[in-house]
Amino acid sequence: AGALRHVTHNGSAHILHDLFWQNMSPEGGDEPEGALAERIAEDFGSYEAWKGEFEAAAGAAGGWALLVYDSFSNQLRNVVVDKHDQGALWGSHPILALDVWEHSYYHDYGPARGDFVSAFFEVVDWDEPAARYDQAVELFE
Repeated sequence: AGALRHVTHNGSAHILHDLFWQNMSPEGGDEPEGALAERIAEDFGSYEAWKGEFEAAAGAAGGWALLVYDSFSNQLRNVVVDKHDQGALWGSHPILALDVWEHSYYHDYGPARGDFVSAFFEVVDWDEPAARYDQAVELFE
């Protein structure tokens, strides 16, 4: 059982880190557009309302803040995932991943995690999350 826990933990870490790096680009920093932007506004009220909730999740998380597509409700949700594999929402598909483990920010930002989260939004490339959102909608709606 211990080996399976390690596979689950490390496999989840690999997937989330891969998503995290795919989310970012030096050309990023804009707000989402198109279908994803419309769905964020529908499910959260506005982009700013979603962003505030996501930032709060990032401040509370021990590991990850995720924007996910919940296939049971057909809605977007922000979730906190601790320890790579603890806190995932069953039936959800990650759309945007933010790594808030200390190794992600402490060297450059010290304990100022909020500054790191703000800097993340300056490099988010919404093309990747939008493509993941489109795939989820195609599968489940």
